[in-house]
Amino acid sequence: MALLTRRRLLHGTVALVLGTAGCNGQNSSTEGTAVEGGRPKDRVVPEHYELRNPVNEPPIWLPDETETGQITSDEPQKRPLVYELIASTEKADRLKFADIEGVDEAQQFVNETDFDSETLFIQTRSIESCHTLSLCNVSWSDADIHADYGSTYRDVDVRCEVDTKDSVSMLIRIPEVLDPDTVTSHGSSWRSSGCHRRVHPDDRTTTEPPNFGPKTAGDGSTTDAATENATEESTQ
Repeated sequence: MALLTRRRLLHGTVALVLGTAGCNGQNSSTEGTAVEGGRPKDRVVPEHYELRNPVNEPPIWLPDETETGQITSDEPQKRPLVYELIASTEKADRLKFADIEGVDEAQQFVNETDFDSETLFIQTRSIESCHTLSLCNVSWSDADIHADYGSTYRDVDVRCEVDTKDSVSMLIRIPEVLDPDTVTSHGSSWRSSGCHRRVHPDDRTTTEPPNFGPKTAGDGSTTDAATENATEESTQ
């Protein structure tokens, strides 16, 4: 399997990645948008940290336990945390980490989470080795939580193998105490075009003469006719 630099891989496809500067990071910590006064009215980007394993094994996992709380073996099965809410220090202390780049920062991110006012949400998924995975926004309620992701090509100087996958865990610090027993619905969406700012319907333009302004319905009200290709995932 050929080992390629991004510059070779992107030869002839530069047009596909124009305008993606700043979205092609590896393991990274993001402070996120400020959330004041409790739950946000709209989707936000909370503080988060991305941990990437280049061998497509879970970067983070919880060891299996017996009913008495004892770990079943010294080498527990590494089941990926597809959707996992961590609401206590006791559960956070059980997290195991792969021996990979960025693990110290990931552990620090977990340790600095204040579970008296915050909840840690962890999602893990596989992604093509030559692509990024960026957190676009998150929304939540007492019963559900949803995250939107975007993907682009990684930086041209990043070495990656074609047709292989990495495993990425996104650690998301929700600025609110959530009860894992009541949050019964989890979902996520993924866009191959990266993260895009949500545009208000009144800001959308059209080629309708004479003003070429916001698209309107027959009664003069604004309509939102734009669509985006996205992959939706959800569990209940």
